Amino acid sequence: MKRDFFILILFGLLVSLIQANCSFRREMSPEKELMVLESEEAQLEELQEEYVNSSINYLENLLNTYTFNPFGADAALRLGELYRVQAKNQFEIAMHQWEDAGMIPGQEPIADYSKAKQMYLRVITEYEGLDTFAAADAYYILASVLEEEGSVDSASILYRLLVERFPQSDRVPASCFRLGLYYFNFRHEGLGKVDLALDYFNRVMDYPTDPNYDKAIYMIGWLNRLAGEDSLIASTTYFLYLLELAQQEGGTQLADEAMMYLGFNFSEFDNGPMRMQIVLNQIGELPQGPELLIQLAETYKDKIDYANAITTYQTFLNMYPNHSQAPFILRDMAALYAEVGDVEMAEASMDRLVESYGSGWEELAMGDSAGVSEQSRATDSLIREAMLFTAGVHHSRALQQGTPEEWRTTADRYQNFLEKYPDDPESYGIRFALAEALYELQNYQSAGYQYTQVAVDPSNDTLKLAAAYEAVTSYNSWHGLDTTNTERIDSIVNAASRYIEIWDEYPGDSLSEPVGVCMATGKVLYESGQYSQAETWYRQVIDRFSISPAVPSAAVMIAQCNYQLGNLAEAELWFNRAAEVGGDTSLTKQAALIAFESASDQSDDDTLKAVSYIEVFHNYGDREEGKKALFNAGVIFNNAGEERRALEIFRQFVSHYDYQEDSLVYSAYLNIANISLTLAEQAQQEGNPSPQLWREAAVALEDITARYPETREGREAYLWSGRAYLGAGDYLQARQSFEIVANNTSFSEAAHYEALHRLAAALDSLGLHADAMNAREQILQDYFSGGQAAGISPGDIDEDMLKVADWNFKNVKGTILNWPINSSFPPYDAEMKEIAGYLTKIAGLKSGEVTIGALYLLGQCNEDYARAFREAEYDPSWSEEEQIFFQEELEMQALPYEEVAAQFYQAAVRNAEENDLTGSSWYRKTLEAIENLKIFRPDLFPEEVIMDTTPVQTDSTLVSDSTEVPLDSTETMDNP
Repeated sequence: MKRDFFILILFGLLVSLIQANCSFRREMSPEKELMVLESEEAQLEELQEEYVNSSINYLENLLNTYTFNPFGADAALRLGELYRVQAKNQFEIAMHQWEDAGMIPGQEPIADYSKAKQMYLRVITEYEGLDTFAAADAYYILASVLEEEGSVDSASILYRLLVERFPQSDRVPASCFRLGLYYFNFRHEGLGKVDLALDYFNRVMDYPTDPNYDKAIYMIGWLNRLAGEDSLIASTTYFLYLLELAQQEGGTQLADEAMMYLGFNFSEFDNGPMRMQIVLNQIGELPQGPELLIQLAETYKDKIDYANAITTYQTFLNMYPNHSQAPFILRDMAALYAEVGDVEMAEASMDRLVESYGSGWEELAMGDSAGVSEQSRATDSLIREAMLFTAGVHHSRALQQGTPEEWRTTADRYQNFLEKYPDDPESYGIRFALAEALYELQNYQSAGYQYTQVAVDPSNDTLKLAAAYEAVTSYNSWHGLDTTNTERIDSIVNAASRYIEIWDEYPGDSLSEPVGVCMATGKVLYESGQYSQAETWYRQVIDRFSISPAVPSAAVMIAQCNYQLGNLAEAELWFNRAAEVGGDTSLTKQAALIAFESASDQSDDDTLKAVSYIEVFHNYGDREEGKKALFNAGVIFNNAGEERRALEIFRQFVSHYDYQEDSLVYSAYLNIANISLTLAEQAQQEGNPSPQLWREAAVALEDITARYPETREGREAYLWSGRAYLGAGDYLQARQSFEIVANNTSFSEAAHYEALHRLAAALDSLGLHADAMNAREQILQDYFSGGQAAGISPGDIDEDMLKVADWNFKNVKGTILNWPINSSFPPYDAEMKEIAGYLTKIAGLKSGEVTIGALYLLGQCNEDYARAFREAEYDPSWSEEEQIFFQEELEMQALPYEEVAAQFYQAAVRNAEENDLTGSSWYRKTLEAIENLKIFRPDLFPEEVIMDTTPVQTDSTLVSDSTEVPLDSTETMDNP
């Protein structure tokens, strides 16, 4: 009896331990893992294997001895849990052994929970009616074991039985949650499964204090999200409820997941940013509001929907302008604008960041002083980044556009950065960029100063040498604007000295830059007359950089410095040394060239200069120096007015260097052509025309067209060669040249019309008058149809008009004679009147000889009309009286025309005499016409008109504005 009592007490103590552990178990709550079973093994696993085995023995004996005791259900439940721990320990040992054995496939151990499951079944079958709490626990734990083994269907049956049979059990919400997960996992098998999952998750909502409460809300939100667009609002509502739940005591650990899926949901709405703003305003103060907008923006970014992401960021800034993340939002907005290629908006965002979130903003936005300094540092870093970004944008734009405005903005941005962050560790790089912008603005002095600051910055190693070199370049450019300013020369020398010092400390891979600095500095000093100082810089090249290819040139310049200082022996010594260093005679030739140039520069005699250059050519004609010297000699002679000597020099030049295709050869050919044309025109004006000179000019021009057909000069040479051939009297060649220009659309409009005009002259000279008239009529047609016939002078237009009128008059003139008396007017009366009107218009142009010619031809028109009446043939069958009658009548008809003809002739004579054009051929023709008309009508000329047959040489281009034309005289032509 005592033994039984002792066992009963021991059992009671053990049951107390079991109840304590069960109570602890029931109070445990999982954190974030939704798909993993709630674990009750943590405490059991801490028990020593010995304790587990002894406890199993005690409980087995207890249950075998006291089968129907009041504590049997709890004892059996506890024994099942111990069996489960024992099976798991044995499984882990087996796993270690399997791993040590090499993990042989097919021999993996399996956890054996059979004893535990049997014990849970015993509780269900033997104690369900006696202890509902224990039975409910048995259902739940057995279901969890089955789930662990993969028998989820069987587990779901037990969960469902637990919910149905024990509705008051504290295991009901957890079972409903597990059933919801079960049907959630099979949601793809049909809509009914989704409904069941929602039903079970909604039943968990009846237990707001249950650990699964927030997870059930989360899963309901998930299922509504998966249901499609129609349920998206419901899903959003549940996720928002989770955020509100997070603010309550106990809260939830699922707020982050809820915000993530809220971002997904709102991104699938139309106008998602606007909808989220409306919802946040309706909810009121929601701490996660800013984070929600950030999450939505991130979702859009993941979807590559940058436009909506930017809109979301803008919504954030509108709603929370003083939020600690606002500066970062602007930075991210700028990055998105840059991503879509909108550099201007990216720049605007960065500018807004700098303007809105500068110094003092953090104290306004944040309440606690502890966080201010950290926020200040972060924001200040963003402002720094923004200032650099906008400066870089303008720098890039300036490099592309090259406008002074962009370079000025770039310089201002870099300057502002340096003022705000004078001690920035990368300030030397920013200062270097500032110097580049100043250089592009041609503010060379400031650029040199900034480069110098970079060069002397002790924290800078990478840009020190480059900055020192660019400082020299800047000051050299500054000097180039005023070479007489000694301050600028001193700046160059100081910058060059600093560069050489830095180069000694940080030598580069190439000697070209330091040698170039020395040579350039020496040149500046030499050109300013500081020959001694210049020599020291040239000596540095020889002493410090003896392997440089510039050493011979430096030696020559040292010789030049001594030559200028009057140290002729020293100069000769350095010239010879230059030749020795150079290894050939090239430097002695260069020295000779310098000597010749010096001698010619010191002389005021242009001929002496040219002779000096010719001497250089004779000595060094095989070198570039000799070539340039001969060309220069030709230029000097030409500029001095000695064109014939210049022509000989340029001919000699092309004969010697004709095999070379370069600008000098090209220029020589142009000079030959221009000088030949000049000489030919001079001879023409002097009354000694020289066809040979014209032909030489034409040949030179044809050489240019053949060698350089694609150049502007090459195309113009065709036109000039035609002129030259005209002067030479070779009208056939002239015609060919002018036709090339007139028929080729690649020539200018001016060249086209000038070619037509001169082509007509060539065709006339060849006797092809009809073709000549066609060319002139083409010019006039374009001219009078609204075009300008560019390239033709007004005088040429007038001349072409007169020649066309003359040609048409001659063609019509022969047809008005011998007309039958029974017609009203002579044949082609309309054509003749049209010609007369045309001539009247030409006469009114007051264009020198053209006016005289037009007046003469108007007289001819009227006189020919009169002659047509006088010489008309009569019908032979007429009687003598009828013939006499008509004879008198026709003479009366002719008289008015003869009177008008006399007026035109007299006007032509008066114009010629008043404008000193009595040597014109039109004047001579007019006098002859007057003499002929006087034979029949002496009454028309009361004053004696004396014909002057003496030839007079005149300038055919002379135009007089004093010419008067009796335009009213044409009335007789219209009304004979």
